[in-house]
Amino acid sequence: IVGTDTGVGKTAVAAALGLALQRRGARVGYLKPFASGGLRRRGRLVSGDALRIRAALGLVAPATALNPLCYRRPLAPWVASWSERRRFSWPAIRAAYRRARGGADVLLVEGIGGALVPLAAGTSVADLCARLRLPACVVARAGVGTINHTLLTLEALRRRGVSVRGVILNGARGQDPAERTNGRAIAGLGRVPVVAVLPRVEGLWG
Repeated sequence: IVGTDTGVGKTAVAAALGLALQRRGARVGYLKPFASGGLRRRGRLVSGDALRIRAALGLVAPATALNPLCYRRPLAPWVASWSERRRFSWPAIRAAYRRARGGADVLLVEGIGGALVPLAAGTSVADLCARLRLPACVVARAGVGTINHTLLTLEALRRRGVSVRGVILNGARGQDPAERTNGRAIAGLGRVPVVAVLPRVEGLWG
């Protein structure tokens, strides 16, 4: 699950997808490999998003298994690592992915920020998708400005060989004229299905 930006509602979409799959009888797993702005629980930092998904989907795995690497400061992971002096290794991320995938029919892997958010020097969220051979579901804002952000995201993913399964436009208010045409424009220009336009839900976490 890749966003066009921070705050577009990736976690809310992950919860909605997870609940829908569970109602179809699927065993759903979740992994957020990288997070920042973490909460301290039992002496360890953990993503608030992982805690929300754990509760929403009734997952039993510990939050640290759902989010293996979390930084304290709310910055891009690579930037946060400058001051916190914590790095990641691909073997550790791959091991977390294998563990999460092992007990699930469907594993939802949530990115952080947008597709080109740096995880390390020269490595982005889009690169993570490519290395783990994950197809992408792009979550974008429903309103004005989203055509540009979404097309840039699609381009970044495809340049790395990442298959994009679809786009979900999130947070529609029903007041913006662009909301009525953005889906059609993105589907045509981006050659991608726009599978849903979800309404804004006041008070719901993003």
